[in-house]
Amino acid sequence: MSENVVQGLLVGVDGSEQGLEAVAWAAKEAAVRGRQLTVCHVTDARAATAGQHPPDLVAALDRQVAEVVARALAQAREAAPGLRVEEYVAHGSPGRELVRLAAHADEVVLGHRGLGGFAELLLGSVGGQLAAHAPVPVTIVRPTTKPEGPVLVGIDHTHDDHPALAHAFRHAARHGLGIQVLYAFRDPTPGTAVGHPMPEVDYWRARQAAERCCARPSHRGRRTFPMCRSSGWPSAGPPPRTLVDASLGTSLLVVGRRGPAGLAGLLLGSVSQTVVRHAHCSTAVVG
Repeated sequence: MSENVVQGLLVGVDGSEQGLEAVAWAAKEAAVRGRQLTVCHVTDARAATAGQHPPDLVAALDRQVAEVVARALAQAREAAPGLRVEEYVAHGSPGRELVRLAAHADEVVLGHRGLGGFAELLLGSVGGQLAAHAPVPVTIVRPTTKPEGPVLVGIDHTHDDHPALAHAFRHAARHGLGIQVLYAFRDPTPGTAVGHPMPEVDYWRARQAAERCCARPSHRGRRTFPMCRSSGWPSAGPPPRTLVDASLGTSLLVVGRRGPAGLAGLLLGSVSQTVVRHAHCSTAVVG
C-alpha cells in the first residue's frame, strides 16, 4: 500500500475484541461497496521504548504488533472472502495518523472501546481528534440487537439536506434496510430543568414544524432511492436521550458532526458524548 494514500475503507485495530468486531463490520461493508479495506495499527510503543530498552524488548513489541495485524487480516478475510485487504502499521500518535490516512479514504471504522492504542477511544483524545478532524465519515462499531433493523438518522431544522442524510440513505439502500428520520424537538414539561409546561398550542406548533422537517428529507430520499422504505419521526424530548432510546432495535445511527441548532455541534458537546457512548447500535458521524 502506498504510504500516503489509503483508498476504500480504513479500520483501526489494537488487538481488542471490539477492534476485531470493527474489522468484520468494515470488511462486510467494503465488500458490499466493492471497495478495498485497509487494516491499520498505530502504536506509540516504539517511540517510548526505542533507545531506552534492550533490542530484544523492541523486537518483542514488533512481534506483538505483527500478531495484532495478522489477527485482524484473518478476521477481515473470514468476514468477506475474496475482499482485497491491505495492511498498514505506523508508529506515532494514533489519532493524528488516522486523520492523515483518512484523507483519501471513503470512511474510517473503529471499535467502541479497546485495550491499548485506541483504548477508551471515544472517551479520550483519539476519538476526539477523529470526530473533530476526520475528513470522511467515522463509524463506531458496537454490537446491535437487530442488525436487520432500520437506519436511524438524527436531523435538526437547518439540515434537511445534510450529508448525514445522504450517508444514511445510501447505507440503507445498499443493505435493503428501511430508514427513519428523527427530529427531536424540546418539550419543556414539569420535572425538566425548565420547570413549567409548554402551552398546548405551542406544543402542537412545535410538533407540526418537526413533522415538516422530517417530511422533506424523507420525500427527497424516496425520490433518489425509491426502493428504500423511509419515514419521518418527530419526537418530543431532549435530543441525546431521544436518539439513544430510538437507537434500540436499529442497525445504524447516523448523526452530523456539527451544525448551528437542534442536534447541532453533535461531536462538540453533550449530545455527541451521550449518543456515541450510549447508543444501542453502531454510530456513523458524518460532516
